[in-house]
Amino acid sequence: MQHGQMDEDWIRDHQLEPHDIKTVFENLKADYRNLKLIPCPGSLTIAVYNVLDERTYKVSVEEVRSRAKQWKTDLDIQHLRHTYRWHGWSNAFLKEEAKKAADGFSDLMEARGRGHWKPNPMTGNWHM
Repeated sequence: MQHGQMDEDWIRDHQLEPHDIKTVFENLKADYRNLKLIPCPGSLTIAVYNVLDERTYKVSVEEVRSRAKQWKTDLDIQHLRHTYRWHGWSNAFLKEEAKKAADGFSDLMEARGRGHWKPNPMTGNWHM
């Protein structure tokens, strides 16, 4: 499976047990609300199920900037989650303001040579 798409070969190789579709969509909705799935501007959604030492306080851009590792460290993910929550995720979400903050963060990571979100080859649009 790549970019959220399943091809015929993947389906043949990965025979899964049937699931109630209502439960599947409820779990998907919960994962977005809890930011286990993080939508990104014009990019592929990031799936994050294991972040060590999730902080209750905001991770600053300066702290993230000081790290030399590649993109999508636990600190990067925590910063994104805090940014989205700061902008009202998920009930009163300020989409355009959050998009500007997320774009700025992605640009900063790319400028520092740490990588960035992968563009969505299907749309290239901001979806939420």
